[in-house]
Amino acid sequence: MIEELENYVEQGEFDLHDIDDLDVVVDDLPNEPGVISVYSIVGGKENFVFIASSGEVDKQGGFGKNTLKNLFNKKNATCDMQAIFEEQFAKNNADSYRVYWFVTADKEFFDIPNFVKGRVLQEYFDMHSELPAWNDKF
Repeated sequence: MIEELENYVEQGEFDLHDIDDLDVVVDDLPNEPGVISVYSIVGGKENFVFIASSGEVDKQGGFGKNTLKNLFNKKNATCDMQAIFEEQFAKNNADSYRVYWFVTADKEFFDIPNFVKGRVLQEYFDMHSELPAWNDKF
């Protein structure tokens, strides 16, 4: 797991297999702003492949529908996570994918999800001179 994200109090994880329906798997995901980090699992080894955020904060500090739960909603206009995972299972030899989620704005923290995503991508880029495999641009 990415060290910077470990400080967030409200966090969790779930595994996805190629036959899983995201609507069922993410049913207990909090309806709060945050980020996810995704790892491919091959032969028991985790490899960081993607980070996504629930979105932007508005001028007054509200998040509206920009929540972790809505990030996985099939009606999400910016990306279809079900389609992304199905495509990756078809392309790669991963046994499964492990998704770690972190609430970045709650009673203890108020970190804008896009900002946290940017910090993690910068750290990754500094170490590897490229973005994670599924992050095409930032």
